Amino acid sequence: MTGEQQSDIERDAVDWHTRISVGEVDWDAFAQWLDAAPAHQPAYHRIALLDAEVADWAIEHGMPELEEVPAPSPSSASRRWWLGGAVAASLFAVVVSISGLTGPSNDDLVTYATAGEQRTIDIAGSGKVRLDERSQLSLSTDGHVRMDHGAAYFDLRHDENRPIEIQSGTFTVRDIGTRFTVTRNRGRLFVAVEQGLVDVAWHDSSPIHLAAGQRFQGEERTGSGEVGKVAPDTVGSWRDGQLVYDDTPLTQVAADLSRYTDKPVEVEPAIAHLKLSGILLIRNGPDLVDQITAILPVEARRSNDRIRLVGRARR
Repeated sequence: MTGEQQSDIERDAVDWHTRISVGEVDWDAFAQWLDAAPAHQPAYHRIALLDAEVADWAIEHGMPELEEVPAPSPSSASRRWWLGGAVAASLFAVVVSISGLTGPSNDDLVTYATAGEQRTIDIAGSGKVRLDERSQLSLSTDGHVRMDHGAAYFDLRHDENRPIEIQSGTFTVRDIGTRFTVTRNRGRLFVAVEQGLVDVAWHDSSPIHLAAGQRFQGEERTGSGEVGKVAPDTVGSWRDGQLVYDDTPLTQVAADLSRYTDKPVEVEPAIAHLKLSGILLIRNGPDLVDQITAILPVEARRSNDRIRLVGRARR
């Protein structure tokens, strides 16, 4: 490769990074550019890393923080697993691999579980994790995290020498520095990104790319999943006593509600297509379910071991 060709690639990388920063990017075109040549991924990585290092230096030296730019608006509200995998090499990438990767042994793990409270956990030298109510994760001394169930908000710093791995059942998250939530409920995976880039892959499939302002929900057993949009400032809103939704699938809402009730909340398949927009106040479990039935045409059927949301009968 000539010096002129390398300069052209770096100029393109700067251009793409600028578009992403201001929220004016065609994500399909970006993925195609990254996949177009082997030199594109490392070029973008260098530009993004340089930008992050400059921002960190400014903060460390007491310079005013740059004004936060709007999050990018994804061009597609639904994408499948087999989209190209180029973004995995970018800075601020998280690789979520739904597979049977080997994690730390149980002897190395310290387990943290919550009941009716939240808890903040320090990951030495890497950041913090906020664990929601009725959630459980385990942390090893070498930086591995295993999340068993519930929801957690990760705020992790970039460390090339010590990436964080998060394992939950059949999926693994490798973090390079970003803010995102991971929720696991009854074999379903939910990921929402506030800042950074995330790749989600199932077994050996090519990853699907998530950027700030995107969410993913998928089935661990089959690997099927879909991507939608989410307002970055609502990611992990449960930390402030609210559940904020914007066209969010009812299955994801039910997963959230299950953390605040004494019984798991399920959704009848016939109404799984319903989506919720609005704000729910986290007061107590029964009240949350009542808020759902007041907003959507559904009713709650309670039994000894579960709460099932079904379509409301016509009158």
